[in-house]
Amino acid sequence: PPQKVWIEAPPPGLPLRSGTIIRLICFSIGGSPKGTLNWYKDEKALSDYPKQVPSDKGVSKELAVRLQPSDNMATYRCNATNKAKMVLNASVKLMVQFPAVSVTIIAKQKDLRRGQNLSLECLSGSSNPQANISWSLGSTRLKGVDLPPKNTTFGGISVRSTLSLPLSSQHHGQRITCQAYSSLLSEGVNTFYKLNVLCEW
Repeated sequence: PPQKVWIEAPPPGLPLRSGTIIRLICFSIGGSPKGTLNWYKDEKALSDYPKQVPSDKGVSKELAVRLQPSDNMATYRCNATNKAKMVLNASVKLMVQFPAVSVTIIAKQKDLRRGQNLSLECLSGSSNPQANISWSLGSTRLKGVDLPPKNTTFGGISVRSTLSLPLSSQHHGQRITCQAYSSLLSEGVNTFYKLNVLCEW
């Protein structure tokens, strides 16, 4: 069987940025015949990758990964097998930082009338690290109330914020924007809610 298997990868614990491409190279030495290398992500086989490359002492197989949120805390494993049916493996766990995967505004009311209080909630999808939510009406910043963050998909964190705004007829046609911003990544994701304030005659 193969005698040794190892992976060349970014240093463990090094935060990697979503969208960048990293290279993971699996090496196997020894064995007669030489081992066959297979890559797995969280136990799922990755078959659509280049053929392995033979060398004097063994074989290697390179994996190019464009990082995405699902790669955060994912384990990439390389198995080396040969006809002796013995399996050796090596694995690496990635730490990936990514901005919020989504931002959604939910309105508590359907019909908006001047004089009433508009209640909105902004929900940020998973991000790593945690994003900060901010509200604005045009170029004016508004103060919302942040709710406790929650652990969610991809090993990230989801945050929510509520906003209460007394409506006037001047608000008609304006947009309220919610942004989930990561100061560490210098990147934000936003969405808006258009105000349709009904006038009562």
